[in-house]
Amino acid sequence: MRTILAAAILATACAGAALAQMPQMPQMPQMPQGMPQMPQGVPGAAPAASPAPTPVARAGGQFVDREGRTIGSVTMVEAPRGILINIAINQSGLPAGRKGIHIHSVGTCDDRQAGFTASGAHLGAPGLPHGLLNQTGDYGDLPNLIVRADGGVEVEMFTTLASLVGAQGRGTILDNDGGALVIHQNPDDHYSQPIGGAGPRIACAVIRRQ
Repeated sequence: MRTILAAAILATACAGAALAQMPQMPQMPQMPQGMPQMPQGVPGAAPAASPAPTPVARAGGQFVDREGRTIGSVTMVEAPRGILINIAINQSGLPAGRKGIHIHSVGTCDDRQAGFTASGAHLGAPGLPHGLLNQTGDYGDLPNLIVRADGGVEVEMFTTLASLVGAQGRGTILDNDGGALVIHQNPDDHYSQPIGGAGPRIACAVIRRQ
């Protein structure tokens, strides 16, 4: 019995000595107060998308041609740096090919038989020259509309030159006499005066607040 007890005491003493000789593990540093907490969830997950902003203004209208047919529509949404423009023209609505399209300064399309001339000059004209390729073009300048072989169009454009409700350095569409979007018979070369060679006006849409 004494032999067994002595052996147990000896084993315990040896184990204690071994533990005393082992190197001490470094202590983990404490996180300083005020540090941001790590996000919970799946590692590497993208943050949740923020909700879409509410537009400052929205406007639109219906295109009519010189025969009085309703051939399509346009919607415009005010953005922080310009206007987003969506245009849809029905099949057989227009002749195929590239067509000049401009924002005009007066909101009327009533004189279709006279060629929509009552919609006035481009937004910002005649004070500003016409043409996206000119250093200081007018506010109504837009890229050409490309009509499909079936006579239809579906396109989205963006212009930084105009504003629906008024913004510094841009032309205002929804002013006292409103505005119109006018499609021309020919393409716009974007530099020659007064309208880039776009020719007669063949369709028109009055822009109204929605």
